[in-house]
Amino acid sequence: MRIMRWLGVVAFAFLLLASATTTKAIAQATPDIRFILQTQAGLSAYATITNTISLDQVRPMFSSIEMENSDYIQGEYALSGRTDKVKLVIGNAGWAIAWHTRDYASQHLYDCPSFNGSLPAQIINRPERAILEVSNALGITAPTVGFYDFRNPQANGIIFHWLFLPGNGSQTSSIDLPLLNTYIERGYIFCTALSNSKLWLNSQIIDQQGSVSQVLYRYGVLGADQLRAGHTNNMKIEDLTFFGYGFVGGVTAEYSGTTPINISGGYRRDLTLAYPTILGQPITLYPIYIPILRK
Repeated sequence: MRIMRWLGVVAFAFLLLASATTTKAIAQATPDIRFILQTQAGLSAYATITNTISLDQVRPMFSSIEMENSDYIQGEYALSGRTDKVKLVIGNAGWAIAWHTRDYASQHLYDCPSFNGSLPAQIINRPERAILEVSNALGITAPTVGFYDFRNPQANGIIFHWLFLPGNGSQTSSIDLPLLNTYIERGYIFCTALSNSKLWLNSQIIDQQGSVSQVLYRYGVLGADQLRAGHTNNMKIEDLTFFGYGFVGGVTAEYSGTTPINISGGYRRDLTLAYPTILGQPITLYPIYIPILRK
């Protein structure tokens, strides 16, 4: 009986050791980057920067590293001169992808802190800015940047439309969303350093601010009844102030479809969304349902 008990203890010890070894091996394994992107990434910018990249050379660019193997380094990247961060992966094959996490919607691609009132027609989003900064650090000044939304693989476009006021006054515009497109999400931005600022859409106040003591950056969701498909949507920003500089108000819509979106007045930017084929084809993810046992 004692021998049997001793053998049982030894067998149990071996099982614990095998389990710990297996757990350690799993914890140390680094997944295919496509799995990380398809399950964790959202709005993304990407580019092929050069033919090959030394991962040792680019490692200092990361503010923190989350995954690393012989093919890529993945972690967080802090934008130059700022505390804002995006997720970033750089592959030794010469490509880079920067992204927002999945809780960021299309309106967050307006990077208000970097908006330049002297260039009001220019909007560069944070993932895009990260790719440009990484490219510039590697001596590449004009990479071709692509965009994709891993949250919504069916989306093939995002429209940005905004108005800008440097000081006291008002601006108006209109945007038509054709019915032949499918609209996945709609949002707005309200970024102001001016008192008594208001953003109107179809005679409805979407956001407003009285007095300001600092620059305000606000992002919100719009419903289908606010930014309407099949209608001409009239947008207006206005403020009444004698102090401060700069008010940007605008809308965004992510969609699938190819019918052009007409805009009159203000500024616009159109992003084409396409899967980054630099990674190869997307991997197929299968859901696994684990039963729950209750006593």
